Amino acid sequence: KLIQKAVIKQGEKYLIGLRSEKAKYFPLHWDFPGGKLEPGEEPFEGIAREVKEETNLDVKPQEVIGVYRFDIDGVGEETHQFTIYSTEILG
Repeated sequence: KLIQKAVIKQGEKYLIGLRSEKAKYFPLHWDFPGGKLEPGEEPFEGIAREVKEETNLDVKPQEVIGVYRFDIDGVGEETHQFTIYSTEILG
């Protein structure tokens, strides 16, 4: 599964949110805004859409600052890929 996350920084502060207690993965953990790409969606458009949906902020993704994969489902192979973007706040 392809997951996109946005690092949103203003001054020396970062925006993170508390995941729902009903979240399938990492309930009640702090996390950067983001989510899954829609089928056929361009990644930079997808992360901007996810941030808007979750925070009502308009952001412009700047660049990919990290990609990591791991076995979040405990099946013995990498099941998720997380791509982390730096962003600029537009409004």
